Amino acid sequence: MANKIASVEQYNIDNCDAAFDGNRFNLILAASVRGHEIAKSRVIASRNAGSTTAQPKYANLPVVQALLDVEAGKYGKEYLDKVGKTGR
Repeated sequence: MANKIASVEQYNIDNCDAAFDGNRFNLILAASVRGHEIAKSRVIASRNAGSTTAQPKYANLPVVQALLDVEAGKYGKEYLDKVGKTGR
């Protein structure tokens, strides 16, 4: 029986870059911080649901989901102000 590989959503780095005025350092910083927030929320959600099963094997990685959020316009360079205020 062959293993089925689920497709993973892809993002366009140029679109993500535009949200941070071409500053990839800030893009990477924001995506990594947001990725950590997403990862923590997934752990909390699975604990609250009482589920002992792991996340789906082919779910987007937290950083990929963060970049998809940037591309969709859910957050941009103003997110860095929020990150700076939290002490990170």
